[in-house]
Amino acid sequence: MLSGRVKFEKLKEIIPDFNKINFDSLNEKEIITLDNIYKFYFEENKNFLNKKDLRKIFKAKRDNLPKDLIKKKSKFFTDKFLDSVYYKKADTIFCYVSFNNEIITDEILKQVLEDKKNLCIPLMIGKDMYPCKVEDLNNLKKNKFGILEPTEYTILDKNQIDVTIVPAILFNPLGFRLGYGGGYYDRFLEDYKNLSIGFAFSDFCIDYFIPDRFDKRVDILFIQ
Repeated sequence: MLSGRVKFEKLKEIIPDFNKINFDSLNEKEIITLDNIYKFYFEENKNFLNKKDLRKIFKAKRDNLPKDLIKKKSKFFTDKFLDSVYYKKADTIFCYVSFNNEIITDEILKQVLEDKKNLCIPLMIGKDMYPCKVEDLNNLKKNKFGILEPTEYTILDKNQIDVTIVPAILFNPLGFRLGYGGGYYDRFLEDYKNLSIGFAFSDFCIDYFIPDRFDKRVDILFIQ
């Protein structure tokens, strides 16, 4: 039987973002996730739900969550992030604007501006996403996806951003994310050099989500 370290090294050849993971720091859930990914690629164990099915199942599951629960858990993530060293040391924050039953980011956006830090929110143009510095959250309008975007902004280079908060439908314990399928954040994170953070409800962090070579992981994952 191959050791976890050998499996880990072999997976680096398949999924580039494995090179950003420190094997020696992996916990039990992360080791189980690694093992599942290895089984999929090297042992021809294909008995895992594909991205399309996972997206459908977990989006429906999230849509059925009680609003009060989402607000309560969102407050946990807001407080944890704003109290973190990652936030305190950052000058420029890039954060998604929540919609539907996503983890709510409203208070994070407001606090960044109140603290006189630079706030960037996403703007989608074609197949690309741009971090746009904004001064006023009142100057937003809905795009074709129903997500609020800035109408008055300055586009920054992505590597001027200290921390990026990345949305997802679900994560696995290694930090790989399943988004909505547009690939916006995967392309953005491709050559992003600074810190990325994800928020995940515990039931939406699963060890059987199998990433592919194009999937990007977040550096830090807060789970509640």
